[in-house]
Amino acid sequence: MEEVLAWKQRVALDWVEQWRACCAGNTVPLLTELEAPHGRVRIHGRRGDRHCAATFVRQRDNAVVPLASGDFPTCASACVGALDGTVPVWDGERFEPPAVLYRRRRFFTPLQGRSVVGELELFGGVVLLTAATGWVSWAD
Repeated sequence: MEEVLAWKQRVALDWVEQWRACCAGNTVPLLTELEAPHGRVRIHGRRGDRHCAATFVRQRDNAVVPLASGDFPTCASACVGALDGTVPVWDGERFEPPAVLYRRRRFFTPLQGRSVVGELELFGGVVLLTAATGWVSWAD
């Protein structure tokens, strides 16, 4: 149990360090970024990573929409429908609606970390959208 807790702490600290690096302008180059109808498709990670994240950044509001999390081929396959416009990117069955706070819709905005791909600023804090072994939001 202690090993699991230590691993989770290391992962959370890595997310915070990635977020801080992004805030300081030290972003990680994307593996892929392509124009798509109504936005951009991005694959985050480093060459050789066993785990990547695919996101869609909507043009109209700069909202980050998770597409996939896994190895590079899985992420690349998840991007195909968004790239050719055949698959609706915002799927209400797969993704929860954006947060509504004080009668205002809130969305994650893009970050360019290795696994930290979005942020949502709330009440002087931040919620991070990250890809680990699935999609996770974490608040600092």
